[in-house]
Amino acid sequence: MPRYIPGILVLLFLSPSAHAQDQPKIEIFGGFSYANINAGEHRVNTKGWHFMIAVNSRMSWLEFAADVSGHYGKLAGSSTATYIAMAGPRLTLRRGRMTGFVHSLYGVSFGHPSSIPLDEFDDRPQRLWFTFVPGGGGLDIELNRRVAVRLFQVDLIFPSRTPEYLQPLPQTGYASFQVRFSTGIVLRFGKV
Repeated sequence: MPRYIPGILVLLFLSPSAHAQDQPKIEIFGGFSYANINAGEHRVNTKGWHFMIAVNSRMSWLEFAADVSGHYGKLAGSSTATYIAMAGPRLTLRRGRMTGFVHSLYGVSFGHPSSIPLDEFDDRPQRLWFTFVPGGGGLDIELNRRVAVRLFQVDLIFPSRTPEYLQPLPQTGYASFQVRFSTGIVLRFGKV
């Protein structure tokens, strides 16, 4: 069966579909997420959840997306939790039952305790960072008009130094990044 999968994907991509003309007004994604976080001398593998809502505009290629996720793992024997909330524009290309998209997102991330390295003498566990995805994207396959499967979504996420006057707790100057991979189900509502 696995040898037929590439052929099936090509047929799905090339086949015309009346559903492609019915662009949904709102798409809600929920699923599993894996993130690999660069934490200085270590890389931390984390697992968690990912939720995204996209509101489509009258232009079939332009959407606005809001994105939240949580990842959990271990760093130096301690449990970590990292949360991210972002929003931004998303560009979409619909071909038959397949929908590809790219986006650029901006927001904040925080952790408890943080998986981003901290000063060794600072025991306060929570930090807040401005966070952005300069580029990310994914691919959905429509099962019917209301449900699709997100085969994958990949994002390269960068936290940046938050100015001291906006930061309730001090930070180090360390800059990190994480690669986030997600998959799950997309529910579609309404029609543009």
